[in-house]
Formats: sequence, C-alpha cells, structure tokens
Amino acid sequence: MNSDPVQGSYPVSLQEQELLAAVKIKPGLKVLNLGTGSVFRTLELAQRLGPKSTVHGVIPEAGLPDGVFPDGELPDFYNEYIRKLGLCNIALLRRTKEKLPYADRFFDLLILHCSYRDMRHFNNTVQEAARLSGPGAQILLCILLKDSLQEYFSLVQEALRRLNLNTAVGAWHNLKESRLRSLKDVEIILKHAGLSISGSVLRNYSMSFLSCTSFLNHHFARNELIPDWELFLNGSDRSGFYFQLESCFKSNYGINTPYTIHMPFAVLECSINS
Repeated sequence: MNSDPVQGSYPVSLQEQELLAAVKIKPGLKVLNLGTGSVFRTLELAQRLGPKSTVHGVIPEAGLPDGVFPDGELPDFYNEYIRKLGLCNIALLRRTKEKLPYADRFFDLLILHCSYRDMRHFNNTVQEAARLSGPGAQILLCILLKDSLQEYFSLVQEALRRLNLNTAVGAWHNLKESRLRSLKDVEIILKHAGLSISGSVLRNYSMSFLSCTSFLNHHFARNELIPDWELFLNGSDRSGFYFQLESCFKSNYGINTPYTIHMPFAVLECSINS
C-alpha cells in the first residue's frame, strides 16, 4: 500500500481495515472518530465521505491540555497532512474520550477503536458514545478479545513468580481482567448503555518480532503494556522485573528466536435501543 498521505493512503492494520470496511457511506454525515489511530483514520474518513460530511477526531495526547486545536496550533505533521490532502471537513480535538463537548444525539456515525489501555475506561466511553448517537446512528466498536496477548501475559506471571512478588501476581491478574473482556461481558456493558449489537466481525491478528528485546522496545509494548507495570509494581521492583521478564522470554523462546503475539479482535456494529 502507498504510504504517502498526499496520495490519500497510509499503512493500516487489519483492525483499521475492518472498521473502515464496515462504514455505511452516506452524504452529509457528522462523524466522531475515537481511539487508536484516530488522526490517520480521521484523514481517511474525511476523504472517503467527501466535503459535505464533517469528521471530528479526538486525539488523546498525553501532556496536552484539553480543548480544540486553535488554527495553526496543530502539531506540524497533522497540519502537513491536512494541507497536502486539501481537506476542509476535519475538526480535531484533544480530550479524554469519556467527556466530550458535544450536544446529545449529535453524530450520525461513531467509530471507537479501543486499544488494550483504552479498556480502562470502556464503560464510560460506551456511555458517552450512547449519549452522542443521533437517531439511526451507526456505531462501530473495535475491541481486543479475552484471549489476546496470552503469550505476553503468561511470561509476565512467570516473571512475577520467579521474583516471589505474590501480591503483584494478584494485582496483575485483576488488571488483565479489567482490560480484556469477553463478548458476553461487552454485550452486557453495551446493554446497560442502551446499545445493542446488530452485527459483528471476528478476526485474528498477530505481530511478529525478531526477539523479545525487539518486542519490549516496540511502541506497542512501550505505549500499551509497559506503563501498566507501575500499577502492580513499586519503583524498586520494576527494574528487576524487566530483566526477569527478558530472562523468561529467552528461556521460553531462545535468545534471538522470532516472537509472535496474537490478538484476536472483534468489530461490532451497534445501534441505540429503541
């Protein structure tokens, strides 16, 4: 795939492909796009839906205050992409996804790509999506399924046990359970928010790395997984845990053996209960 944004395309994951394929193309849509990959998905949606639609993208950038980006104050690479693509139907916002400054029932299409860490606030995010969904709105939700990342989780548990951090094992288990939900649990959460599932696509996705070190240095691990360590380890334990985790990787997979993690996911099409 051509990755030059000027040509209107960019590398997308299997999750992104499934989300975009599920969009029902109509003229004049008001779109809310949330979660992982939000900026580039916003650009793609703005191009696909045309100038009569408006795509609102929420960028959860750490360290930046909430609010609409004033003209000329977008990060340079966002400005460059938007300018080169000639788009005028985009509104970008930096804000937490659980409290957005839009009127009730404002949007016709809502896309929520919930990463592993996004699931921390899944209940609140779904409630907010329900509030913002207008009559007949299409709601698309992408989530990792409960069996995701098991290769990583089993090694984390092994490393904690090797260090005799038994209290941390329990905390780690509870944390994992809060991040990955079964489809049944997700359906219950959606029902409580006044939503129901009208369609679903289940897929398997995997990522392979040259070694365990490559995996731990990859942006996915550094942004999605490693920050959780501070939730079940104190500062003095984290350094030793990293080296013990590397040791577990090497004893289970070898020093330079390719390492693959599997992430089954679901794209759910939802609607407001009548």
